[in-house]
Amino acid sequence: MKRLATTRLNIVLAALVLALGVALAVVMTRSDSPGGSGSADTSSEHAAVTEAATDQVTAFLDIDHESVDEQLQTVLDGATGEFKKQYAAQLETIKAQAEEQQSSADATILKVGISTLTPESATVFVAANTDITSHATNGKVRTVPWRIQLDLVKEGERWLTAGLQFVN
Repeated sequence: MKRLATTRLNIVLAALVLALGVALAVVMTRSDSPGGSGSADTSSEHAAVTEAATDQVTAFLDIDHESVDEQLQTVLDGATGEFKKQYAAQLETIKAQAEEQQSSADATILKVGISTLTPESATVFVAANTDITSHATNGKVRTVPWRIQLDLVKEGERWLTAGLQFVN
């Protein structure tokens, strides 16, 4: 009798695991877009988020003391919310330091990975290097690696940076 109960329990558990597996597969493959067109919409949003993250991190890390105003404006143009306010509050400090140190940094994006993506927001991780020269490096190029998390939000048709933090 005990063996029959154990066998039935195993069959029920196996059926439950199978049902959960099917449900998970359905959830993972269904389209989140209202039109239901699926992978084309997802692929296009994925590309748009990747491009926005690449552009914003490049703008954030690139600096040239001779054109710092334009570069800072590019970051602001791609920002929104509290991040935009905080960055705007630091513009004069960033500009003064870049000019004082005669800083130059050229960013190279190594990899972009999307952690989460919804129709309204995305969390993106970006690996990048910058080749930096300044008074502090005695004019020699120094490569600095960066790992950055971006929180993006969609406003209209644009993906804007709502948060940026450095990660290990």
